[in-house]
Amino acid sequence: MAASPKQIAANRSNASKSTGPRTPEGKAASRANAVKHGALAGIVVAEGEDAAAFEALHIGLQEQFKPATALEEQLIEKLAMAFWRNRRLAMAEKVIIEAQKADLPLISSFTSSSTVMMRNNIPKLGTMTLLGRYQVMVTNEIQRTLAMLRKEQQLREQTIDVTPAGAGG
Repeated sequence: MAASPKQIAANRSNASKSTGPRTPEGKAASRANAVKHGALAGIVVAEGEDAAAFEALHIGLQEQFKPATALEEQLIEKLAMAFWRNRRLAMAEKVIIEAQKADLPLISSFTSSSTVMMRNNIPKLGTMTLLGRYQVMVTNEIQRTLAMLRKEQQLREQTIDVTPAGAGG
């Protein structure tokens, strides 16, 4: 059911009065409003994770694939992000399994500083089934991105290898 013109006008009026959070505490609290668990966070390197390790992964992929176009660069960045998320999910899985074996609550199972973000959000993941779904999504993203990158590089190489007839003397 669509909103009436009167309701739309009221919504616009109310929205224009909203200024969002004003205090530093309010701003900090609202910063992560949309984050449910962080496993698929838009922020690639979360607080407490090793930014240098992510950078090394990204550089390693660049060295391996040697991107020559902006599109290839973007695909490599997407690939690095997907590998990083896959790593995060593997850490979450390990923590859940260890907590279940020791019959501990998940929150007390975290000791590594690299899992700071996951510490508060693992319980929101719920079951291993949900974690498994996320792992499948990320694995599929890795496979699709790799396929796109390889296809782009093959097309680029074919374009470079084609020389006009009669060229080269």
